[in-house]
Amino acid sequence: MMAGLHVFKQLAALGTRDQMLSNEERKVVQLVNTLALVTGGFAITIGPVLYFWSGELKIFIPAMIEATLFAIVLLLNYYHRHTLAASVMIATQNLAAVYFGMMFSQRAPIQLLTLCLVSVTLFVFKRRALRITGIIVAFLCLVILEFNDFTNIVQPILFTGLQQHLIRWLAMVVILLLNVIIVLFYVTQNDQQTTALKHASHYKSLFLRETNHDINNPLNVIYGILQHYLPQAEKPDQPSVEVSPGHIRTMYAATRSIIDVVGNVLLFSKIEAGNYDKIEVSEIAVHSWLGEITEMYNELAGAKQINISLKIAAQTPAIIVSDRVKLTRIISNLLANAIKFSPNGADIRLEAGVGEARLQLKIADRGKGISPEKLKNLFDSPFVSERNDLIEGTGIGLTIVKQLTDTLGGTIQVESAPGTGTTFTLRIPVTVPEMRQVAETVMPGEAISRFPNKSVLVVEDNPMSQMIANMHLKRLGCAPIRFAATGKEGMLQAREQVPDLILLDIQLPDCNGLELLHILKSDPLLREVPVVVVSGDNSEDLSRQMLDSGAAGYITKPIELKALSNLLSSYFG
Repeated sequence: MMAGLHVFKQLAALGTRDQMLSNEERKVVQLVNTLALVTGGFAITIGPVLYFWSGELKIFIPAMIEATLFAIVLLLNYYHRHTLAASVMIATQNLAAVYFGMMFSQRAPIQLLTLCLVSVTLFVFKRRALRITGIIVAFLCLVILEFNDFTNIVQPILFTGLQQHLIRWLAMVVILLLNVIIVLFYVTQNDQQTTALKHASHYKSLFLRETNHDINNPLNVIYGILQHYLPQAEKPDQPSVEVSPGHIRTMYAATRSIIDVVGNVLLFSKIEAGNYDKIEVSEIAVHSWLGEITEMYNELAGAKQINISLKIAAQTPAIIVSDRVKLTRIISNLLANAIKFSPNGADIRLEAGVGEARLQLKIADRGKGISPEKLKNLFDSPFVSERNDLIEGTGIGLTIVKQLTDTLGGTIQVESAPGTGTTFTLRIPVTVPEMRQVAETVMPGEAISRFPNKSVLVVEDNPMSQMIANMHLKRLGCAPIRFAATGKEGMLQAREQVPDLILLDIQLPDCNGLELLHILKSDPLLREVPVVVVSGDNSEDLSRQMLDSGAAGYITKPIELKALSNLLSSYFG
């Protein structure tokens, strides 16, 4: 009995391992298989019995054909032809209802089966055209059966009185069982959706509370430090304020933390929506890339007197090819996690190497470790309860790490125990190009006055963003630097004195950046001027749209000096 049930479950699950299917679609495939198995099973068992009673091959042969068609349904689902499988199943059910309804006449309530098939059609098909077709076919079958009962064009098979009652009961059992399967499917699906909505509502509230906390804490740090210096800055005879280097590092760490939180929230929403699975490969200079990440997070770790050491294996190639953005996000989240749970004064190790066409990364901390219970579901739960006074995170960082690692075709392992720290080991497929000379990456400290006498027009309406752009461009040696707060003003200034570069905000009071970009690229005087779009939206779709429309580059706010320097160097050398 148990073995038979196991076989039934395996057959009902045929085709559900298709990776292209959603969970809901897998359930529909399972419903189609179940209905095919149940109805086909009855055809195989009841058909011979009725043939034995009547001696009529016109019962036995159609019953075997029906069973064969239901077996084909299973085969189609196995080969991932799910829509065709559902269509064959419903068509077979309708044909069987019409044929056997005529053979048994009013002795069996076959008409009830056509009503059942309307429900099946609505559950199985999502496309409106298929649903309407299925309903029309079921209605036509009902009309044909009623018309034949009235006219007796097709003569029913004659049975004894006892046989007629047995056929009637068998038909009712089959129809009742099919209805039970459909109702159970609906109830189960409804219960699961209700539970999912309750969980979603709960996690939404928790998510908002966690995010609010994670942003407020570092903001309070920045606000508190600035309050300390504000009285000095407000003195009319005080042209400058001496700021403690420790306070600068602390504010940088707090700001970096806010940027990471916001970035993770946006990225998590994209992953949840299934919009972040495209891989964009580029060449990565391993030493400078990892050096930049380590340098940035050492600034963040400095607030806790933590040192991050970088060790790159001797045989590591200078260049690898992979998705730089996703790899950077993976390492950033793991380093932020290590800083968060490490005690003051601890060390964190970042080790890297390439072997067998795989990038191996190891990030080890000396934090309090993770209990075996939490280790089991480390990447599943989007929230964590542990807190840190300065380094914040919504708890979605490790979930993002796992998702991005899977997207890149890699693996991640965790070794941890309470009191011993935690080590994350990643192995991600990469391509190693042929050896060639690699230009050294220029660090931001070397970028001062790199672009002297290069004029820049900044089209930006936000005064604070103007100030940051001005500060960065001056440090890079650009001059003169002009500002326009609207698209119209930007066009007037650009035509009056053609700049070497235009920094264009995506959102302006009188137009959006895309509209102004089109105008700039259609102007004979300005079409050759490189336009770098600046936006707070890190969407890949928007970035691609801007680049396809003629933008020379796309950088996100807050503008980082290093990113701006690298972008300008590609045009001004």
